[in-house]
Amino acid sequence: MNSFYHLLYLFLFTITIFFSINIVHSATIEGNVRGADGKPMALSHVDLRPLVYYDTVSHIYLCDKNGYFKIETQDTGFVFLKFSGAYHRTCKYPIYISDMNENIKIDCQLGRNFIDTTKPIYVLGNFNKYKFYDTNYIMKKIDNEHYYIEINLPQDTLKYQIVTPQEINGEWHSINGTMSDYFERDRAGDYYSIYIDKNPTKKIILDTKYYNTLGHKDTLPKVKVFYENKSKEFAQVCEYLKMEYEWADRMGYFMADSTLKGASAISVLFGNKIGKSFQKRLDTSDSAISRTNYYPSKMLLYMEYFNYAATAHIIKEGAKLGVFALISVTINDSLIRKAMKTIPPLSPLWIGFAAGPEVPIFCSIIADGLDSSQYFDEFADSYPIRDFRRDVLIKAYQYYDELNINNARKKQITAKLLTDFPNDWQVYWVKEANSSNKKIKVGKQVPKFKINDIDTGKLITKQDLMGKYTLIDFWATWCGPCVQELPNITNIYNKYKDANFQIISISFDVNIEKVKTFRAKRYAMPWINAVETKGFASEIAKDFEIISISRPILVGPDGSILAVDIQLRNNNLEKTLKMYLGK
Repeated sequence: MNSFYHLLYLFLFTITIFFSINIVHSATIEGNVRGADGKPMALSHVDLRPLVYYDTVSHIYLCDKNGYFKIETQDTGFVFLKFSGAYHRTCKYPIYISDMNENIKIDCQLGRNFIDTTKPIYVLGNFNKYKFYDTNYIMKKIDNEHYYIEINLPQDTLKYQIVTPQEINGEWHSINGTMSDYFERDRAGDYYSIYIDKNPTKKIILDTKYYNTLGHKDTLPKVKVFYENKSKEFAQVCEYLKMEYEWADRMGYFMADSTLKGASAISVLFGNKIGKSFQKRLDTSDSAISRTNYYPSKMLLYMEYFNYAATAHIIKEGAKLGVFALISVTINDSLIRKAMKTIPPLSPLWIGFAAGPEVPIFCSIIADGLDSSQYFDEFADSYPIRDFRRDVLIKAYQYYDELNINNARKKQITAKLLTDFPNDWQVYWVKEANSSNKKIKVGKQVPKFKINDIDTGKLITKQDLMGKYTLIDFWATWCGPCVQELPNITNIYNKYKDANFQIISISFDVNIEKVKTFRAKRYAMPWINAVETKGFASEIAKDFEIISISRPILVGPDGSILAVDIQLRNNNLEKTLKMYLGK
């Protein structure tokens, strides 16, 4: 009898387990990932990362040779998919899984990786410990489409990537080369090229026809998502917002609408064209928010409104400094306050959907004023993603610094940065800026230096600054903001060159000929010019505390520093000079 009951118990237990296993449902996500030409890529992947917990790791799925993938997941809520493929830019896209019966189909076409052939093409890999921008490994030009480099490596397997000075979504990207036996995915979703060669000296050739070298014309991806339930509205909102684009691309897409189309530079500058374009975008988002009660759609629209409102606020503040064209934009403060009551300071939506760390700062400013915002305080004290919290504090510090505001609040933010991130290299410049040993500071003597004038060969030293007002401008041909400043600097030079005033431009280009060509074809820069080919690794960069460019420094006739940075940019440059030269 005991044996009978024992067998019956085992039978019932087995049946229970069987049905328990079979009633567990999984949402299904499947589709295809293709390249810019519409064909499958040599290697492609899809990452899935739930936006629920901060410590959630991505699950990586390998696509088959036709680019097909299928994911079964028990995660619900906001989920990010990241699509990647050899020779192509990664694409991050949000989906919303409402329940375990969800069946989602996706078609993704990626955009090509971009290479700026006007800048040096660096190589990194297992031969230089994967060091970015190593001046010992710069490719040489063969013709307009091909570059090469010879690398000494005793072992057979060369693992390498290429990179040009560019920034995508706030991150530096290294990408696969064209000479490969196979590819290997890196942690960022880009790819290493693996090249097998028994020769100790390996010649790597790069064929640029596999990349986009013409800007962003064909680098933008295309994503279509098909839901079978109420999440269809979420798909429509994502399509409307162009969520397959990075934020800069999305903003560029909407800024190029009918408001700015065909507008002249004068009308943009003085006709509030930028303001009208922002206003159109904000008003359209505001209207869309009022029409939906579906939680995921509303949260996504709220965050996009935050992105545009924060950017508009930054431009309006910049206008006060003469950095941007004057614009007029009306931001719905009550909508921002309402949204921030819905989205708590520690919400993962900030790390998932904010265009950058400045967004929570300026939303706090718009809603309550940064000086009194409990929202910002909670975010700055407790946000679980350490790096994002650090970046938010850095942006807040910069906001005060550029407006030349030195109050108790700035001191509080400074102290938090230095206390919470004491050894973080990204906080190093804040530490240096507030150090009693800081060299580049108004009132201090400019450091001693030696550098050659590339036109005359003459050695330029601190002694050549004595008796004149001197603007020292650290720049590079590959630095966009530096080049944008040159028309203004040229006007200033023409106006003040006979008023005991001189300019010394020091380029951080690695190639002197590049600077000479730039001056011959774009801006003559008829003042003293020098080039420091070691750039940020040079002694002059260390002595002048250069961690980013452009970096303008105004020196008086006695060698003392009179002004730095924002005081010498755009319209502020002439305002500052008038204080000393009187014109």
